[in-house]
Amino acid sequence: MTLPPLTRWKNSISKRLCWKAHLSDAVSNIQSSFKEISTLEAMLAVPLQYRGKGYYNTLDLKQNFREILGLVQVLEQYPLKRICEIGTNKGGTLFIWCQLAAINAKIISIDLPGGAFGGGYTKRSIPFFESFCKDSQELTCLRLNSHDSATRDRLENVLEGDLLDFLFIDGDHSYEGVKSDFTIYSKLVRPGGIIGFHDIIERPEHPSIEVHRFWEELKKHYRHHEFIDSSGQSRKIGIGIVYVN
Repeated sequence: MTLPPLTRWKNSISKRLCWKAHLSDAVSNIQSSFKEISTLEAMLAVPLQYRGKGYYNTLDLKQNFREILGLVQVLEQYPLKRICEIGTNKGGTLFIWCQLAAINAKIISIDLPGGAFGGGYTKRSIPFFESFCKDSQELTCLRLNSHDSATRDRLENVLEGDLLDFLFIDGDHSYEGVKSDFTIYSKLVRPGGIIGFHDIIERPEHPSIEVHRFWEELKKHYRHHEFIDSSGQSRKIGIGIVYVN
């Protein structure tokens, strides 16, 4: 439902004037949730159930629960010391990666301001995202176009010669966009590392989402796994992973 113009204006003013108070509350809420996390299901419940105010009103986890659970059950078996996510939006999956990663991990978010597929968090979101980190984890937020070579250079500088254990591609959902992200960043994933893709199921109602086209081509060349909810209880979206040769 579209809010009346006056309500939208008031909400916008509140976000800008009260963001520090909203941030403080958001950080407190997130960090207090850590002690409630005893299972993978409980961990996934945090971004699903979180509610805040202003810039921090939601983590907007746009995932099918069974599909993302299947993925994290695989990822928890690996020592994840270097993680990169392309397409962060409100931070739902970024929270998950921080919880799965090693206590001294480097986690990198690449997200295009004003991106066509839901990206574009503001600088004010970064301290909130940093509160997702545990112990000595280091989060780097690159508000840049993943298709630019300069962005890859920035990522390489952050990695300091290391390679990624896990790369999650959830940014530009066009065929050329997802192909470009894979081509550019797969070279920065270690042998045996994992590359994940979201939205691998064809969505006729959203023709601009073309991840399935690239996924069908790619999986012929890699050991892979698909997480697709067959329960019929929720909308299938599909997550696919390939293991780097």
